[in-house]
Amino acid sequence: MYRVLQLFILLLATLGSTAQLVLNEFSQGSGGSKEYMEFVVTGTRTCTDSTADLRRWIIDDQNGWYGGAGTGISRGHLRLAPVASWARVPFGSIILLYNKADKNSSIRLPDDPVDADGDGVYIVPHNSTVMEVHNSQPRAPYSPQFSYPLTGNTPVALNDWARHTGLNNASDAVVIVNPSAPGRAHFSLTYALISGNQLQRPTVALATAVPVNRNCYLADDSFALAGHWTVGTSPTSETPAAANTTANAAWINSMRKRLPPIPPTSVTACIESGASYFFNGQWLTSGGYYTSINTAASGCDSTVNLYLVSTATRTETIERCGAAIWNGVTYTASATVLDTIKSLVSNCDSIRRTTRVIVHQPVATTITACIREGDRFVFNDTTLMSGGHYTAIFSRTPRCDSIVHLFLTVSRRQTDTVAGCAPLFYKGLLFTKDSVLVDTVRSVLTDCDSIYLQTIIRIHPPPRLITSPTRIICKGNSTLLTASATGSSIRWADGGTDTVKLVRPDTTTTYRVIAVNTAGCADTGSIHVVVEDFKLRLSASVGAAPAGSTIDLRASSALPFLVLGWSPPGLFNNQAAITQQIILRNRAIISVSGITA
Repeated sequence: MYRVLQLFILLLATLGSTAQLVLNEFSQGSGGSKEYMEFVVTGTRTCTDSTADLRRWIIDDQNGWYGGAGTGISRGHLRLAPVASWARVPFGSIILLYNKADKNSSIRLPDDPVDADGDGVYIVPHNSTVMEVHNSQPRAPYSPQFSYPLTGNTPVALNDWARHTGLNNASDAVVIVNPSAPGRAHFSLTYALISGNQLQRPTVALATAVPVNRNCYLADDSFALAGHWTVGTSPTSETPAAANTTANAAWINSMRKRLPPIPPTSVTACIESGASYFFNGQWLTSGGYYTSINTAASGCDSTVNLYLVSTATRTETIERCGAAIWNGVTYTASATVLDTIKSLVSNCDSIRRTTRVIVHQPVATTITACIREGDRFVFNDTTLMSGGHYTAIFSRTPRCDSIVHLFLTVSRRQTDTVAGCAPLFYKGLLFTKDSVLVDTVRSVLTDCDSIYLQTIIRIHPPPRLITSPTRIICKGNSTLLTASATGSSIRWADGGTDTVKLVRPDTTTTYRVIAVNTAGCADTGSIHVVVEDFKLRLSASVGAAPAGSTIDLRASSALPFLVLGWSPPGLFNNQAAITQQIILRNRAIISVSGITA
């Protein structure tokens, strides 16, 4: 069977991202190539996480991801070198990257590419030793599938800014790429760069151009929203290496705040003499005052003060029958008496004396026992074979004498047999195999079985039903189903007692059958008939395209299939291929035929 399908629609997908290194401002300068880019390292400080690893992060302009037929693509790109100064950059840091060959006069701070003064601001000329350059990738013509190479980087030359990263006045992009995902932007901003050939959507897309004598800056912390970016005038609104607005400064400073110190904690603990207490990485065995300072780089240092008391312990025991006198007190029941001397500093006992006063009482114990008729039971050195009540007295010093009462029950057994097919229900119980059921009559006095009934459960085996395996047919076809069981009759759920059944379902159907043997036991089965309704789909990369364009075609189906042929046949060299690529000079209707595999 086969189907033919014609399709002229292409769906495009875009990708988005979040940022850890984001753009905060960029400028075309007041003339020439006085460009710079300013970035902010974002993140939330914790006691264990306050920096970002920016080694090999990529800084570039338009690279082809955002279409534009190559608009604004400068061959190559800049990259933060794999040096120690980029390994742990604090959250809230500002990184100013500028064109050293034509320095913007608004940049008045001295170069500081490693933040040697610790002010959280990195002033980085583009040809610094902390930067690298890739001289060839990306390059025009644009490629929406472009992925940055991870090798081939060299030191940056003085003229590499304009050659590799320079911004176009009419339309361009600033792209930041994490080396762990070189095929998509971690953050990107485009301006006046509108194209229908975008594989990725930029983080921010500005409709207006940013030409010479203009800069673009973030007004607050909403770097992913175009309405929060402002195109200003150079040098009036340029703020290189500094926050752009009051709101922007509040956002940056919020990421620079160190966590407050933790107040000291005081702990008291008590240990028995000879025991130990683990504190500050060591086991302590002597009482005293100890201090532990836990240091964290983010400002989460904490101090713990421990006062440890080692308790001396003495233990005594007295044991009597009926009553005991200790320290002038009469005890008629067992007790534990503690004499303690408290520590003046803590609530611990510095000396502890434990006296165990044990008072025994005459004990009468009752036991029950059950034996079968004809069995024997030994009690107080006497062999018993009859049920009844027996008593024994046992003397113990210093404990009290004890009395033991025995209630002995002699049980009788009766046997019955029940047979049936599985599952067999008997007295509310379910049985699937041969079993023995014991039913008893309890003695009210001893809780033993005085009479018990033994029921033997016999389970007849069910028939062994053999059925056809699952059938797979095309819609409109028929198939034979078989069912058999030795020594048993066959009955189909939808009628009929034959062992062979001809069916022709319109949809996937399950046929159920039952076999019953001479003992009346049954086995059920089912045969699944799958009806396949094969549908073939054809998709094209474009619905309409200029003459001479390349068009990708693909045949697909929910079921496995083989391609029988393509039409018009003159356009396709490989008639059995699932995907095709053709070049059309004129309008054409493309068809494909296939068959299930």
